[in-house]
Formats: sequence, structure tokens, C-alpha cells
Amino acid sequence: MVFPDESWLPALPWWGNDRNGKPLEIDLISESSDARTVLIGECKWTEQVNPAKILSSLQDKASRLHWLKGRNIRYALFTRNPHTGPAELNSITAEEVTRRG
Repeated sequence: MVFPDESWLPALPWWGNDRNGKPLEIDLISESSDARTVLIGECKWTEQVNPAKILSSLQDKASRLHWLKGRNIRYALFTRNPHTGPAELNSITAEEVTRRG
């Protein structure tokens, strides 16, 4: 299980407008079953990935959504292969997502 300490509702892509009415797209978003935490993720299948840049982009997107204010936010990078990056960004491989457990 990717986040064994929390139970999550189904994850979905999200498209909409930010607090300023500008278009915004998030690859994956999910809410914890207790509604206190939101998972925001980016999916990359390429070999070349910049985790720090992706974390910055995800943090920017989260800051633009007024309905996330006051919520705990977890950031995730879903990739083909493992990547090391900032501690705030959970790197999750396709194998980890499909593993049952």
C-alpha cells in the first residue's frame, strides 16, 4: 500500500479553474477518508524527471485552490522507476501502485 497510515477515497484527475478563474489541471487528486488530508500527484512515465521542479509545481497548484486552505496536503510523484527528491514529495513507482497488500 502506498500510504498505509491513511485511507483514501478513489483518486481522479482534476480540471477546473483556480481561485483567479485561470485553468488548472492536476493529474491525480484524492481525499483521505477522514477529509483532513488531500493527496495531489503528478504522473511521469519518462526517464528524465526533476522531482524538485515537480514538487514546486504541485505546491503552486495547491496554493491556487481556495478549497484546499487549512487542509493537510501530501504530494506524490508517480513514475516508472524510483526517483529521489525532496522529503515532501513521495516518489511512487508503477509497481508500488499495482502491488496488492
